Amino acid sequence: METFFHSLSAVVVLGILYVLFWIITIVHAARANYRDEISRVVWIVIIVIFQVVGPILYWVLSKENKISEN
Repeated sequence: METFFHSLSAVVVLGILYVLFWIITIVHAARANYRDEISRVVWIVIIVIFQVVGPILYWVLSKENKISEN
């Protein structure tokens, strides 16, 4: 029974970390400087619909659509 509670607590901690990662990704996508407004909307939709891979894709691929701040 003790291992069940350890496993359950690990799942809860990972779930909380994932939700935080998801929220941070949505906020970052909403505040980023994109070349056009449609890119912002498309990324937010991708993040919301594809909840597991959407945030990962955003952090890996979104740099191409952003305006560089140099």
